[in-house]
Order: sequence, then C-alpha cells, then structure tokens
Amino acid sequence: MIMHLLWYSNNIFSTVRRNTLHIARIFSTTSIIPDKIDVASMTDKDLELYKLYRPERVIPPMRGIDLIKSSRYSKGMAFNLYERQYLGIHGLLPPAFMTEEQQAYRIISKLREQPNDLARYIQLDGLQI
Repeated sequence: MIMHLLWYSNNIFSTVRRNTLHIARIFSTTSIIPDKIDVASMTDKDLELYKLYRPERVIPPMRGIDLIKSSRYSKGMAFNLYERQYLGIHGLLPPAFMTEEQQAYRIISKLREQPNDLARYIQLDGLQI
C-alpha cells in the first residue's frame, strides 16, 4: 500500500514539474485513484501520507461554453462522456476523446512538420485561448 502511495505522490510531483505554469492542471474533475483503497486497514503513517497526497476533485464554477473557453479548467477533448454531460458541454466538443498527452503529441508532431519559423509561430499563436 505504501509503495502505491509513493508511486502516486511521485507521479503528482512529476506532473507539477511539467506544468509549472498551470499548477491547477493537476486537479481533475474525475478521480484518478483506484476505487478500492482500504483506508480502514492503513497504519497511521500510511493514512497521513494518503491524506497528504490524495488528489482533490475540483468542480468548476462555470458550465457550458464558458468552461471550454477557460484556460484553467478546460481539458480540450480530454473530457469523458460523463464529464461532458455533467458540465453541460456535451455537443460543444467533437464526439471523440483524446487524453491530454495525445493532444500534446498531436500538436508537437504538427509543429515539427512545419517548414519554417513563421509557420511554427502561426501554429503556436493559434493555440492560445
């Protein structure tokens, strides 16, 4: 159990290091911890670590198109079907799902295909909200 918590805490810290400009991105609208964590059988030290490193579920204060336009809460196409329906954005996004890692890979691949700096600048400028 302690190894799982340590792996999980290292994963969060690496996410924070990657997204230093957008620390709020480590928070999710869905739970990323496995459903079956037996808190009752944890030792006091394990319980303290769990409480310290558990992810917080964030419910955005906005819905619909405002949520999509918000750079703090929008995950692009990474919203799953349940999140899209709950947050009122079902139908406002394409009917496909991509993780944030897949979206980043797609953008970087297209960026590397650009023939010159001006084309890369235009593509990067189009990413800003």
